[in-house]
Amino acid sequence: MIATADYLGQMAALEYPEKLPHLFNEFTEADDFNNVPFEQRAFPSVSAMLAATPSFWTSFVRPKMDADFGSVHKYLCLPDRPDYNPYIAAVEKNVLRISAELKKNAKPIAPR
Repeated sequence: MIATADYLGQMAALEYPEKLPHLFNEFTEADDFNNVPFEQRAFPSVSAMLAATPSFWTSFVRPKMDADFGSVHKYLCLPDRPDYNPYIAAVEKNVLRISAELKKNAKPIAPR
């Protein structure tokens, strides 16, 4: 349940796309501290991390929430709209926004 809340809480946040460059810096700092060679790092650049975000959602997070985390996200649906989860909708909106930005200018989204 906590992992579902963590993923949805972060990825559904309105400012999630703008926070990704900062998250990349955190990964870089951790990799530097742990002496991870550049070629073994998950993301060589902010752009690579942004480009991986849509598939991270569709191929990793969403299946994990459905299978491994017992689909507890279904309890977050609105009472009058049992097929609508505002958190899932917000994540998908952010993922679409990231995809559109990547297609538009191939530059990372600048932090606010």
